[in-house]
Amino acid sequence: MDVDPNSTGGKVRKVRKSPPAPPRVRTQVTRPPAGATFARKTEPPRPSVMSALGLAPGGPDRSPPKERYAVAEELGRGGMGRVLRVEDNDLNREVAMKVLLVDEDATGVDAELLQRFVEEAQINSQLEHPNVLPVHDFGLTPEGELYFTMQIVRESDTIADVLDRLLAGDGPTFLEYSFERRVQIVQQVCNALHYAHERGVVHRDLKPENILIGRHGEVYLVDWGVAKLLDAETAEIQTVRSQQLLEGDGSALETQAGGLMGTPAYMAPEQVLGKHDAVDARTDTYALCAVLYEFLTLHYYLGRVEDSMRKLLKAILNTRPVDAEAHLSTRNGRVPRQLSRILRKGLEKSPDKRFQSAAELSAALQKWIEGSAPIVCPGTAMQCNMRKFSRLIDRRPVLVPAVTITLLVLLLAWSVTATVLALR
Repeated sequence: MDVDPNSTGGKVRKVRKSPPAPPRVRTQVTRPPAGATFARKTEPPRPSVMSALGLAPGGPDRSPPKERYAVAEELGRGGMGRVLRVEDNDLNREVAMKVLLVDEDATGVDAELLQRFVEEAQINSQLEHPNVLPVHDFGLTPEGELYFTMQIVRESDTIADVLDRLLAGDGPTFLEYSFERRVQIVQQVCNALHYAHERGVVHRDLKPENILIGRHGEVYLVDWGVAKLLDAETAEIQTVRSQQLLEGDGSALETQAGGLMGTPAYMAPEQVLGKHDAVDARTDTYALCAVLYEFLTLHYYLGRVEDSMRKLLKAILNTRPVDAEAHLSTRNGRVPRQLSRILRKGLEKSPDKRFQSAAELSAALQKWIEGSAPIVCPGTAMQCNMRKFSRLIDRRPVLVPAVTITLLVLLLAWSVTATVLALR
């Protein structure tokens, strides 16, 4: 606050300061020459600090651990790495360890792949958000494999897992995942995306497999391996040209790490066309709306597309999705019309016609949850008025019901009286 000398009596005037711009995510990796490889170097095991201090538990049948991490099992693998469940012997906890995926027989590691892995670790570690898994550690295994560790989400499902159960007709899953619940899950992904976009990061690989749902309701957006920095000075790395991906090889649901960055089945049109400069926050919102469409309707948003990359990419560019409300099933029901309109806007081919940010998409979904979404038909008008009346009862729990019942009684009395008089 300061004093405005021009105001009467020199009263104190509040000065609103605009909030500081959020810090931009930066990566510090030397770009390797094209085609370069790095030799794999074995490293001594990372020692356990607890053992070195003599504080690690031991006994006659158990010697103190010499290494910090002990691998328990492999949890899964993707195009660039495999994820392991490991025991952190120093902090006595389980963590997830992502290890760069390399050919065991190879003597060197592709420099471009190595750079992408390091960038993923650096980007992920700087996105400190409740809906993004935190990175704990970064290093080399004794075999010379690059890794970083993250929080492990126990007993979690992905949206893909939930979709499988819904498609199988699992009753408890339908009860647990109402339309409102599904929308709230996607809203949490919107929160993570908006946070990342404000810091100059675009995910580029949104799909059901990359959204984790914990048993306590927590939601995480994972796998930032092909994320893009919006203000990066270096040119986009390309090792596989788009035309090479136009073959029908069944890879529509797999993450690509070349000219097409992301999973083709959920790409926005500008991604398909390879317009890297046009890829921004609206690209992620398009992909998230494609995921939400499938989550709500249990149908892929472009309908049935043959297992051909060429036909899939043409469908993304030219096919207008059927409105979500057109899908009806006995178990799943029909998607509400207002939600269907939200999805229609989110899946526009032109980025300028879509939601311009993940926050805007989340706000539209919140309006639907609150019953204040735009009225699009007589049915939604009736629903809107019923919700307003319900809120009015919440605010006046005695007065409103009393007045309503009184009016109904008077209306009934008038109707009976009018009928009796008419019959005389």
